[in-house]
Formats: sequence, C-alpha cells, structure tokens
Amino acid sequence: MSTSTFKQNSSEPESPAEGTQFSGHRNSKPDSNCRTCNDFKSWSKQQRLNISGTQPTKGETQMAANEKLTVEVAAPRDDCPLDKSRLGVFTWGLLHTMAAYYADNPTDTEKRDMRTFFDVLSRLYPCDYCAKDIRKDIAVNPVNVDSQKDLAQWLCKFHNRVNDKLGKPLFDCSKMPKLQKPAPEFSGTAVVNGQFKDIKLSDYKGKYLVLFFYPLDFTFVCPTEIIAFSEHAAEFRKINCEVIGCSTDSQFTHLAWINTARKQGAAAATVGDVHAITQCSLVNVNAA
Repeated sequence: MSTSTFKQNSSEPESPAEGTQFSGHRNSKPDSNCRTCNDFKSWSKQQRLNISGTQPTKGETQMAANEKLTVEVAAPRDDCPLDKSRLGVFTWGLLHTMAAYYADNPTDTEKRDMRTFFDVLSRLYPCDYCAKDIRKDIAVNPVNVDSQKDLAQWLCKFHNRVNDKLGKPLFDCSKMPKLQKPAPEFSGTAVVNGQFKDIKLSDYKGKYLVLFFYPLDFTFVCPTEIIAFSEHAAEFRKINCEVIGCSTDSQFTHLAWINTARKQGAAAATVGDVHAITQCSLVNVNAA
C-alpha cells in the first residue's frame, strides 16, 4: 500500500569484477560482522571459521560446534554499520529526498553546495568500488543542478544507470514524484455511502486529502489498514481532511466487498464505517 497526502489549493552501486575482494567484504559483499563490529579476538575466530570451520570439543558434533561459534561470534549486532545492501537503499532514499526538496530556482551558492555534496560523496562513500563508480559516472555525466526538475531527472537517470549494471528494473523518469507541487487532476467512479458516484480531485478543493493505494479487495493486510482509516474518519474530518482509497478493482467489486461483514472473514469496512472512505475504482492521472 502507498499513501500520498496533499492539499488541493484554491538500488545499489555497481559490484566489482568477479573474484575481486575488498577489505571487510566477503564475496564482493560487506561482511556484516566485520572488524568494525567485533573486537580483534572475536573477528579472528570468525575468520578461522570461514576458512576451515571450528573443531568440535569432546562429545560435540561438528554441526554443534559450528552453530556455537556462529552464535558467539557471528550474531548480528544492532550497533553495526550498514552493510552494502542497506547502505545503498538508505543512500538512494537520501539522494532522492534531497533532489525532491531542491529549489526550483537555486542560487549560485545552492548550486555550488549541491555539486560539492556529490563530489564529497564520491570520495567518502564507505564502499571503495562504489565510490569509484560514482566518480567515474559524474565525470561523464555531470550533476545537473540548474533546478529541482533538472536535479531530480539527473538523479533518476543516474540511478537507472546503476540499476542497469546490476540487472535491476529501470524507473520511468517521466513520472518522478513532485513534492510540494500542485497535484494533477484525476477522476474515477467511487463507492460513497454505498452508492456509485463520479468524483474528481477538484471536488476536494480547499481540503486536505489522503489518497492511498492498495492492490485488491478481499485480501488481508491492506484492507485491515483501510478499516483503520475508516474508524478514524471523525479525526480526519476535524482537521479538514478527507480520505480516498484506490485500487484496480471495479466499483462493483468495491460495493460487494464493503457489504461483506467482517465476521464472515472479509477484512472490509461495513456500510456503517464506509461513509468515511471513498473507494475509488479508477485513477486517471494526467501529466501536470
């Protein structure tokens, strides 16, 4: 489920070549129990286990010995640095958020600061071959800091270049989210208070609107969250906020789902609850 809130106004870096090893990495991936997370004695034990395994004590099986050392030495710690995978995810999140909040008409100082940020990132990123790849990429494709749109597009394409190297899906850079920008108009056939009704975004002009998406009716987790939205409808209204739920189901499926009692097993809002929730069967978003 994804959620957007607005007011209607008046992947990871490229991996090194196969077989390449880096300090603190195992099989080209960071060791989650590297020296940063362990004292030297424990780290040395882990390395011996990796190379030859541990020898069982008298009356102990080899499997038990390995499990014991794994528990004693290799147990994950909450205070460890991020591994390569998590580091990549959080870094992309930071970069895309920075781009989303970048100025539409940045000053010369803001432009210089953003270029400097990426330059420093490419030198201090805590993954040697990743940092090298960043430097190589921005040397060929300089960071575009002329505007928020330009930076967001540049970053999306940069992310796609990395994903392409990793064999991951590519983003459609024409559909980048536009934070703090007017939402594009949309329309759809909804179920409101048990009745079919055509709605559009402009119907909610002057109000806050929570627009959330879920895959299908008659499922479990997302409808459970929808019930929570419904049960807190009065609280939303107190702050001048309406809620719209959208999925790929038809309005007829929505109506059947809404009228299914919870006690029969469907995680659905009852008719009494649904006055708070507009079930939108279609969202037609046009380019802004």
